[in-house]
Amino acid sequence: MLQDVYHVVTLKIQLQSCSKLEDLPAEQWNHATVRNALKELLKEMNQSTLAKECPLSQSMISSIVNSTYYANVSATKCQEFGRWYKKYKKIK
Repeated sequence: MLQDVYHVVTLKIQLQSCSKLEDLPAEQWNHATVRNALKELLKEMNQSTLAKECPLSQSMISSIVNSTYYANVSATKCQEFGRWYKKYKKIK
């Protein structure tokens, strides 16, 4: 009976708390955080409205959200978007 238990593997999962995106420093923004923020913002407004307010074009927003953007968003653009997002969230 102990032989059966001996071969069982245990998976340990630790959950870490994620801070709000607006609390994330601009230097830590990357393609994934930009995509998550865009998805969140698109629940509140449409793409054309968002493109008028944020530093990304409507086509770029669409490509990022639909995972058809051919490369990762540049670090500079991620930081720019992160700074804009923080200001936007403070206003809202």
